[in-house]
Amino acid sequence: MKKKSFISLATISALFLAISVPSTGNTALPYGKIFCEEDVEITIHTPSLQFNNIWAEHNVYENNRKGMRIHISLNINKMKGKTCRAVAYFYHENGSPVRDRGGSYHTSNGNVSSGKDFTPGYDNCSYNDLTLFLPYGELGLDGTFRLKYRVAVFYHELQIGAPSNWEVFNMTWRRNSSSTGGRKSGC
Repeated sequence: MKKKSFISLATISALFLAISVPSTGNTALPYGKIFCEEDVEITIHTPSLQFNNIWAEHNVYENNRKGMRIHISLNINKMKGKTCRAVAYFYHENGSPVRDRGGSYHTSNGNVSSGKDFTPGYDNCSYNDLTLFLPYGELGLDGTFRLKYRVAVFYHELQIGAPSNWEVFNMTWRRNSSSTGGRKSGC
């Protein structure tokens, strides 16, 4: 008969270090069962995430700033009561990150991003319209550009699941003026 046991996070971490797992470059949380001797079984319940749909609404205002609102529909499991963060990362068409010029919407290394915390209230939770906002001025661009973004969800600094597919859009922006473009053009 197997005996269920509680084990500290440090012990689990040490056990994972002893297991050889191929590197995929993904920082998603681990999954699996760890067997310690014959009488102890430890099951790790891994959170999961599925993006159902992502779309952008352009030329909208929030706090008197013109920008884009990203709408996210997703399912997240096994994260009840845990604060997660959805983040959109912005890139040029060639894959280089857009550098933040406004100082308010950026990653720790200065690339443009927009994020929001959320806390699932159930073990299996669906969000039909989680929104993020990015003022166009944060992009620090002047002219016409083809840009792209994708969304990832994190718990602390660990990514849950894979990021979304790329969303591509065209934008014309003149500094100190209004946007004359901003329509999503497909992926």
